Amino acid sequence: RVQCMGKTHVACSLLDSPETPSMTVNRFVYKHILSGSYKGWIVLDEMSLCELSLWAFLYRLIDTCKFICVGSWDQLPPVGGHQWLDTQIGDDCVEKSRMFHSLCGGNRVTLKTCKRSDSTLYDWYVSLCPGGSRYETDFDQVLAEAREFFSGSHTPRWTLCIDHSLRRKINREANLREKNQDAVFVRVPKSHCANAPQDFWLYPGQTLMAHVQVSKAVKNGMFYQVRRILDDIVEFEGIKLPLKFVAKNMRMVHALTIQSSQGRTLPGPVEIISKHPRFTRKHLMICLSRATLASLVQVR
Repeated sequence: RVQCMGKTHVACSLLDSPETPSMTVNRFVYKHILSGSYKGWIVLDEMSLCELSLWAFLYRLIDTCKFICVGSWDQLPPVGGHQWLDTQIGDDCVEKSRMFHSLCGGNRVTLKTCKRSDSTLYDWYVSLCPGGSRYETDFDQVLAEAREFFSGSHTPRWTLCIDHSLRRKINREANLREKNQDAVFVRVPKSHCANAPQDFWLYPGQTLMAHVQVSKAVKNGMFYQVRRILDDIVEFEGIKLPLKFVAKNMRMVHALTIQSSQGRTLPGPVEIISKHPRFTRKHLMICLSRATLASLVQVR
């Protein structure tokens, strides 16, 4: 018996198969730990995104389960960091814990062949990790090198940034640029949260990302391409959704926040916006590792 899971639906989709359907870690905890039991193998992907409280729940299964934990601690930590009893814990608290060592049986396998990107790009972002040639270099110097090396002029298919205000601005400009004659204007419900939806032009061929809490129709964080628009119904591949649902729960994907890009592969030109006070070495590494070709990456 094998259960594959990840923190996000994006990670789960990479593990999913008819023989071993995957689920999110949160769902697994509620279904098998808080409301049941489990015995067998557990494959956990994107482990760096799991907060300490989830690890504590998983540790309850150490006597009944075998764990395979997949991912890199060099990626970004959970959005809210690690907290225990209202105390903020360091980002490396799980990586250096006896708990994690016990879950993995003290075993570690390091994969050194990259299947996502070309060797030039791979060597560049690996140099930013601990032990890499640029890890100890001053970050301002590293960023200057990156902007000079990745200075392509392709029109970006994807733009990665930190703040939502810039994400919305880039999405709005790209949406106006790429809409066609069949486009329908969608006015979204007003919201004051940072990740609020925005008015946009909807057209066949457009790719949208689901942003939902609970839905049987779509999965949070997954991409869906518009096939047809029929009055108040939007047809995607294999599903039909009311236009009101699309307006409230779907987002444009010309620009993505760096946090939401984790677990994805982004083919085509990728633009990285690095001019932000919170932009770090880890952010640069994550952004570069989403792309597939060094020649298609632009660091701004």
